[in-house]
Amino acid sequence: MSSIHEMQLSRNTITRRCETMSHDIEQQLRNYIDTCLCFSLQFDESTDAVDVAQLCVFIRMVFGDMPAKEELLTILPLKGHTRRSDIFDTFMEFVSKSHLPLFKMTSITTDGAPSMVGRTAGFVALCKLSESFPDFLSYHCIIHQQGLCGKILNMKDVMDVTMKIACSVRARSLQRRLFRAKLEETGADHTDLLLHTDINDLYLELQGKGKHIANIISSVNAFKTKLRLLLSRLQKCYLRNFPHMEAELRHQGKDSVELAPYEQQIQNILSEFERWFTDFASIEPVAQFLCFPFGENVDVDCITSKVATLFSLDASAVENEILTLQNDIEIKSRATHGISDEFWNLLLKEKYPSLRQCALNMTSLFRSTYLCESAFSHMKIIKSKYRTTLTDDHLAACLRLALSSYCLDYEKLADSSQCQKSY
Repeated sequence: MSSIHEMQLSRNTITRRCETMSHDIEQQLRNYIDTCLCFSLQFDESTDAVDVAQLCVFIRMVFGDMPAKEELLTILPLKGHTRRSDIFDTFMEFVSKSHLPLFKMTSITTDGAPSMVGRTAGFVALCKLSESFPDFLSYHCIIHQQGLCGKILNMKDVMDVTMKIACSVRARSLQRRLFRAKLEETGADHTDLLLHTDINDLYLELQGKGKHIANIISSVNAFKTKLRLLLSRLQKCYLRNFPHMEAELRHQGKDSVELAPYEQQIQNILSEFERWFTDFASIEPVAQFLCFPFGENVDVDCITSKVATLFSLDASAVENEILTLQNDIEIKSRATHGISDEFWNLLLKEKYPSLRQCALNMTSLFRSTYLCESAFSHMKIIKSKYRTTLTDDHLAACLRLALSSYCLDYEKLADSSQCQKSY
């Protein structure tokens, strides 16, 4: 084994091997796309090391037994402008070459760029006008929406002082060394200066692969509930959730402090969350039903209307299946351990075609453009300032190898390779 690791390969050999492995993964992906029942797409755009705009596209596929697979579909270079028409034409050219079955598409998730989500001049708008696309859902990345909500928090009076202190420490080597020594001396948790970042707990919850849309909606709703609780406690001058403020009051010997500015800050954030997350208002009732289809308070008329509208299903058929399901003793007995994707796979296709289709479509939904953002981090490493001459095809091949979860058929690839006896 060690002799294999020490074997020297030429640049051309390594290039060919990467191309071959990437082609194998791409072929596996195409087979999965052909066999999946529905899929969703997420789009995002960023520039590489030589300022070429790269359009990254991920696909989330759902199959008959309800599992979901997320993979890099393609990365497309945009050599000139990145207007809505340029993005649309580039993607449609890829669709034509790859024979992507757009009729299976359920939704598109994008960031909030005007070229993507503009109602009349955005990429999504062009897709909805095109006859090549079916009726599909489209929504703004939930992580971007959360970030925009966070921007409303105005703590300039605090952050300006904090950033001034941080910059003064970081600007001089001696200051930074003395600062680190002081932290070590006092036994602090961190032994260096932590620079300002916008990341919080909710942001981390929204990240990651393979999360169902219901998990994301739950995280956002839980955060809004916590905000309401904080607001109500501040209004009652109850500072249990603000221990530092409470300690400072005790230190100053004060019984109370003017809390109106803090109440206003929390109210502003809550209002922004309510305003920005309207994209998921129509999805949330359906997600709740899929998690609790046997609840006593299920509004059959409301759920029927939402499901039929979201996924272009026959309302009468959906209503009939919901009533049948809620009185299906056998299915109820199998749901004692909770409702999951496996539960909806128990439903017979002949008996519950509409509800199965609804479960498939909901499972296929992306909740953010997190995968695209992660791919761009890999892209910055692969096509760095030391590899700026990397071609677009080779960038796509390397990125696919770095991100794919598929296992290569090494025996097949080895058998197809010609042995070079001269080596």
